[in-house]
Amino acid sequence: MDPLMEITSMKTVELFAESIPGCIIQLAAIATGKGGVRLDAMGSIMVSAMTAGYTSATISYDFDADPNRRELSPNFHGYIPDSTTSRALVLFCLVGIMLLIKSTMIVLLW
Repeated sequence: MDPLMEITSMKTVELFAESIPGCIIQLAAIATGKGGVRLDAMGSIMVSAMTAGYTSATISYDFDADPNRRELSPNFHGYIPDSTTSRALVLFCLVGIMLLIKSTMIVLLW
């Protein structure tokens, strides 16, 4: 197994074994709890969701920025530009998109 696949598999395990279940458990506790939602509980949910979004975004980023994959399939890989500021902007947007997708998925699962 090459190093990219190894790190991707570990990130996927972390995503599905820790980040997403942690967010679901916290949302379930808030939904079934009596009283208002505390600020620290909302912060914890946001951190869990941001972790899931960042992990998903870095998986996509790692695959797209790999020079070997860009060479093998240039029509599929290559949406991340070569300039540093553009790469940071794309990563930021990927985190936002993944965060939106994960949050929607969690709500639909609930």
